[in-house]
Amino acid sequence: MSDVLISTVEYGTGGGRPLTMHLLQAQNRPTGKAPALVWVHGGAFRHGSKDTGIAKLFPFARRGYVCASIEYRLSGEAIWPAQIEDVKCAVRYLRAHADELGLDPEQIGAWGASAGGHLVAMLGVAPDRPELEGSGGWAEHSSRVQAVCDYYGPADLLAMTEQSSALDHNEADSPEGLLLGGAVREHADRARSASPVSYATGDEPPFLIFHGAEDMTVPYDQSQAMYQAMGSGDATFHTVIGAGHGGPAFEHPAVVRHVEAFFDRHLGPVPLPYPSDATPRATPPAPSLVTVASRSWVNPDATPPLATFETFESRAVGGPVGYALYLPPGYDANAQARYPVIYWLHGMGGDPRRGGTFVRMLDEAIRTGIAPAAIAVLPNGGPAGFYCDWPNGAWPIETVIIDEFIPHIDATYRTIATREGRCIEGQSMGGYGAAHLGFKYPDLFGTISISAGALIDFSQGRPSDDVRRKRVFDTVWGGDAERCRADNPFTLARANAARVRGRTLVRSFCGDQDSLQALNDRFHELLQELGIEHEYTIVPGAAHPYDDKIERLGLPHFGFFQQAFASVAGR
Repeated sequence: MSDVLISTVEYGTGGGRPLTMHLLQAQNRPTGKAPALVWVHGGAFRHGSKDTGIAKLFPFARRGYVCASIEYRLSGEAIWPAQIEDVKCAVRYLRAHADELGLDPEQIGAWGASAGGHLVAMLGVAPDRPELEGSGGWAEHSSRVQAVCDYYGPADLLAMTEQSSALDHNEADSPEGLLLGGAVREHADRARSASPVSYATGDEPPFLIFHGAEDMTVPYDQSQAMYQAMGSGDATFHTVIGAGHGGPAFEHPAVVRHVEAFFDRHLGPVPLPYPSDATPRATPPAPSLVTVASRSWVNPDATPPLATFETFESRAVGGPVGYALYLPPGYDANAQARYPVIYWLHGMGGDPRRGGTFVRMLDEAIRTGIAPAAIAVLPNGGPAGFYCDWPNGAWPIETVIIDEFIPHIDATYRTIATREGRCIEGQSMGGYGAAHLGFKYPDLFGTISISAGALIDFSQGRPSDDVRRKRVFDTVWGGDAERCRADNPFTLARANAARVRGRTLVRSFCGDQDSLQALNDRFHELLQELGIEHEYTIVPGAAHPYDDKIERLGLPHFGFFQQAFASVAGR
């Protein structure tokens, strides 16, 4: 006899008909409130069944979770937003019947794959949105969930129409076209309404995302965009190497254990231990995962080619902090030589891997004699840290870099440990960071290089992106306008102009197709006004990405470092 009870109940109505879910509960679950887990099936929004969720939820139910595998209206029956209305109704049902079911209404998680991944992501990013709640029942309760696991779900339906895929996702008969009621680009407003990235602010519950690197059905870029859109949120993104759209890799016990550990951590405590027969005796080799985590200081998989992953112990963090390290050709052979250091800061939603092109081209420039031999280090700035200390020590990135990271680099490697031997460069958010740190600490850095700096005053909202901008403002500066303006590079350049003028080499570069050009123009004009000599380059035809500019500027761009480190050459 099974140790899990399975029942089917009506949870609400959709389009005038009943909607049902399978409930799974352990027979021997102790009394008291248990965490709940909802499974949302995939099937391109047009097919699939709640029956497929039983096997996935069975291990969770055996450990005491109250589990629900739900049906929802498919696109052949109703177009968007019917699907999310039904899923939200199911969550509200569970919350409304928490006492009867013995579940904790404040510990509900959601897990789904493909179309189901999209719908659970929507649950996570768009809680309690009246336009998405529907009228299926239990309106007095919240549809908010406390943790989300998204298996390879679509995240940005408009962008999806331009991405490499085996399907034409714009067509009216594509899964997304059928969901929206016509060709995607012809229903742009509805596509944005159905895109989780449209709602992400960084204030989401914890997210766990998996996507196959070889997925040609839902492009891999979709989950990457989802991870990046959450900015300062708590998100972990696993790339499953060699996997396509679903398949055995996602069912492997090693992958499922990641899912179990994620929900246990965020929804626990779990009432029951792992059953003794929970682990198969023989399993195929575990799939290879590449992992990045937005709130992790240690991301070994976020290391670009030609660099190594290293760590140091941080008092500010209370544990290890990781970084990527590039050592120039001949470093090991020339045991007496010392080298200048370039600190390269990545942009928003990124990690040190974003510096891959920088490292590759620096290496080539050094080997061809265009750039001097130099060490490059790429710290983990977090997805939306802006290289400023957050309130209450939540993300002390500035303290880590200035008080710990630079001393660690100088103590561990053969550096030229003077301001003349240090350059700080960054892209976008990293450009803000380079300007912020470079102008705030002019005795530490002899060179400042700003690539498409996001030199934004976040205390000033803007209607087009007010939610995202306000979230960064609240997270990084605690909603304190004075603190935010004090950290702004414009403020720091004015405050420390006398300490920079004639001492610090400054350059910035930005594409003429970049929406941030106007801000970079203004910063250029400020430096002119302050009498700070600098180089400012507008790159014709280049948009915002770092690679877009560097591909046009080419290797000669790296000759700048000959000038930057001229005074310490030959040490």
